[in-house]
Amino acid sequence: MNLKQKLSKKLKKTGGFTLIEMLIVVAIIAILVAVSIPMVNSSLDKARTNTDAANLRSADAVATISAIEGTLNGEVGTGAIKIVKDTKYMYDISEGMIIQIPETGVEDSDYGQSSANREKYIIVTFEGDDLVPKVEWGTK
Repeated sequence: MNLKQKLSKKLKKTGGFTLIEMLIVVAIIAILVAVSIPMVNSSLDKARTNTDAANLRSADAVATISAIEGTLNGEVGTGAIKIVKDTKYMYDISEGMIIQIPETGVEDSDYGQSSANREKYIIVTFEGDDLVPKVEWGTK
């Protein structure tokens, strides 16, 4: 076998994928991605809803402790705020404490993660003579 025949034989061999095979693989991957996106979005929305529920439970626990003590964020004389009944307060998620509702400057990133609570805050109201806390999502 001469050199020309060997070279001709090598050039005729094709060991790679054809264009059609590659397009089919890309189409299959695209279909799999399109099917998985709604499942991922659903999981993310459930996580956001669960985060909001956990934040509401935390606010309720802090509000109950505050009602027992009669002050917000510590003992009177240490910078704590005495609770005024039927006054709206806000639960600061990043600090984990109940604060007076500020006029401006509330960061929205920590509040209302789910679509139902987007742009809402956790509002705490102490009702009655026993200062029973009422915790709910609302706007300031």
